[in-house]
Amino acid sequence: MKKVFFLQAALLVFIAVLYLYADVYLQFGLTIWWWDILLHFLGGLWVGLAGAWVFSRIGIRLGLLQCIAIALAVGLAWELFEYIFGLIGSRFMSYEMDTIKDLCDDMLGGALAYVLLKRVRS
Repeated sequence: MKKVFFLQAALLVFIAVLYLYADVYLQFGLTIWWWDILLHFLGGLWVGLAGAWVFSRIGIRLGLLQCIAIALAVGLAWELFEYIFGLIGSRFMSYEMDTIKDLCDDMLGGALAYVLLKRVRS
């Protein structure tokens, strides 16, 4: 079991490093229009799954709205971080539209987290 967990953790670290390399050095975020969509969708999925795991440790099973709300809360915090530190700007749309799109992608990822959890539970 520990070996499987280690391999899964190593794979996640490898994917994260690969993503950072593509985003920072290859500047995929500035050149590929769908890169930000993928980032926020997968981020919402990860946050929804992580939130469900944390709450399951204390005996609480999250529903659809809770998974979406957790993903939305983290997405809002990220958008606030971007605004405060001046990381705003998209070559493809206005700041307001980009923020709305990002939050919708976060929530869709949170919804998929619930669907995946429901399939695993049954």
